[in-house]
Amino acid sequence: MTKILFTGALLIASLTSYAQQSWEDQGYRLVWADEFNLPTGSHPDMTQQWKVADRAHPTWCRFNSPREDLYVIEDSALVLYGKLNDNWDADPVEFLTGALNTKDSFSCQYGVVEARIKTSPHKGNFPAFWMMPVDASDGWPECGEIDIFEQIDDENASYHTTHGYWTNHDGAGRSVKKPGDMTDWHVYSLEWTPESLTWLVDGNVVEVQRRDHTDTNPYAWPFDKPFYIIINQAVGNGSWAGPYDPAYVYSTAFDYVRVYKKP
Repeated sequence: MTKILFTGALLIASLTSYAQQSWEDQGYRLVWADEFNLPTGSHPDMTQQWKVADRAHPTWCRFNSPREDLYVIEDSALVLYGKLNDNWDADPVEFLTGALNTKDSFSCQYGVVEARIKTSPHKGNFPAFWMMPVDASDGWPECGEIDIFEQIDDENASYHTTHGYWTNHDGAGRSVKKPGDMTDWHVYSLEWTPESLTWLVDGNVVEVQRRDHTDTNPYAWPFDKPFYIIINQAVGNGSWAGPYDPAYVYSTAFDYVRVYKKP
């Protein structure tokens, strides 16, 4: 989740702020959701809804762990944690982070993908609500990536991003930053159509990227295939978000995750 955005394959539309109607009023229907309405201290459905995201080399997943204390239901919300590892015998890594995805249970192509989120800004904080393609055989970034929400360090702002061919092959990048109190609940939405991606925060449009049909590069618009959902409480390494604070317990809460589609 590096932070260079592309414009080479996109037409960036002017933004409009408006009071959003409900998605149902706009012709959408709820097709998948997790409301996390379970008893405090329990865990989300790990048999049909979610799986623990694998640990790998990229910054966001280098400390991923299946420990259940990293993803816990609290007051009808899912809280993901990042904390110092207190059991090296079980897992010899210095830090542990919670991350879940729907790779094996749910994916979508077009529609609205939305979550209500709050986090705890602090040096090294790096939570995200984002999407990756089920078929990533083209390699990253050519395969595409959609970051619906990210936050870093102690900033009171959210970031809204796409990645694709032009992130690494065009120097004209773009990153959209939306100021706001990250300790408050906010609704982060992506409306995805064959022709555009629209990001909304609390019902207000903050970014629109439109498909450029004049670009003939085969990787110019990788957002025409199924993507799955990822939610995570990562920590930085200094490359974008700062290094994690070993004395701090990081947390990000998800009140719900919902997906809508038009019939």
